[in-house]
Amino acid sequence: MPRQSRAAGKAKRQTEMIASPTLPTPPDPDRIEQVLQWVIDGNRDAEILGSIIAQWPDQEPFALVNAAMVRLKESADFQHDVLTGWCFEATRAVYRRMLEMGDLNGALKAIKQMHDLNRSHGKKDDVPVPHSIQPVSDGDKTAASVVRNKSPKGRARG
Repeated sequence: MPRQSRAAGKAKRQTEMIASPTLPTPPDPDRIEQVLQWVIDGNRDAEILGSIIAQWPDQEPFALVNAAMVRLKESADFQHDVLTGWCFEATRAVYRRMLEMGDLNGALKAIKQMHDLNRSHGKKDDVPVPHSIQPVSDGDKTAASVVRNKSPKGRARG
């Protein structure tokens, strides 16, 4: 029998797939989310595949894992500013909850997280924070004056 060319073989397979009455159905979105949660929870590949086979024997396990990986990849497609804004708001909500619960250590961690987010999202034209602010008395008026700490040789310190 003569050998088919690659293109002819590929065309034949595509025709067979189209004509096949048992095309695989796309995985159920709820199943995809469950597999994604197993991945996020830190389960190993073998554990995930075993769970798929046990819970959904009618499901092709690799197709479901692949669909979950596609979903995970789609999650990474975001606008940086939107994600940063979400992080700020989530940190603010965690901070409020920590205060309500009396967890001052957790609230302090949320404050540090907010500070770190702010530093990583800073703009080049941000105004630097002064080294110290000292009150200055001017007769009856009191004003705040920014004073840089000087080293003994007159150079500004840190």
